[in-house]
Amino acid sequence: MSPINGIDHDIEESDIVHYLPDHIIGKILINLPVKSLLRVRCVCKSWRNITVHSNFIQQYNVRGRVRHRLKNSFLLQQLINPSCHRCLVAREDQFFQVFIQHWDIQLGETIVHSASAGLLCCESWAQVGLFFVCNPTTREFIELPRANSDIGTCCIAMVAQTSEPYDYPVVRLSNYEHSDSILKCEVFNSHSWMWRLIRIVHLHHGYELDTSSSVLVNGVFHWIVHINIEDEDEDEDEDEDENGSPYILALHIDGTGFGEIIGPRLEWASRIAESEGNLCVVYDLDIQFE
Repeated sequence: MSPINGIDHDIEESDIVHYLPDHIIGKILINLPVKSLLRVRCVCKSWRNITVHSNFIQQYNVRGRVRHRLKNSFLLQQLINPSCHRCLVAREDQFFQVFIQHWDIQLGETIVHSASAGLLCCESWAQVGLFFVCNPTTREFIELPRANSDIGTCCIAMVAQTSEPYDYPVVRLSNYEHSDSILKCEVFNSHSWMWRLIRIVHLHHGYELDTSSSVLVNGVFHWIVHINIEDEDEDEDEDEDENGSPYILALHIDGTGFGEIIGPRLEWASRIAESEGNLCVVYDLDIQFE
């Protein structure tokens, strides 16, 4: 075979490399935008392991700050326990100018509850009920006033408005009168700088809120509500409420609107998600990918 452009293309098959080392793949992946990086995580287990490694995430964030002059997407990984981890992805389009303190708190000392527009809503491990909103890119944060009740927080959800006037309302659901089926809904207003009790939410008898995640779609937060396993065992002789089917709790960001959504086969759903302005149900399938 004749060479083309001075390169001999008659290469022995034994000289062909059928795979790339992980460190080479890592150098390629580190240059991808964050949305593309999420997609390639699904290619194979090896690529996913590369992208969830703490060194990769740190280098990715450093390169992003240089490449986009501190206006970048970033990745954050929070360890829950040695056998489980959670990855959080957020996008920062514009900086908030309301933070006055430098964030000198280690991620291991905080619980990340929610993320929006590059901001994180966190809670202190050491001080229960101490919430703060932070910008991990600029390492600035601001502490929120304590809610009316520090006990029994079920979940926290936040959405940030990046255009003037800047705003980041926070919704807090907590147990009411030590009951898992009765929740107190409070909303923090960043303009008035205070918490306000909006409503008392009554779940179906024997049900509890899935606090693993909340999904914001068109200004409405959504959570899955399912049967409390312990209550189900105790009341197995009683009639099941709504045939024991899980449902979705919908709550407007300001706490004024409230409703329930009956979803398709929610008993098999692992979580809910948002896709192009639509509420989606995600299922776990017993399929393994090599």
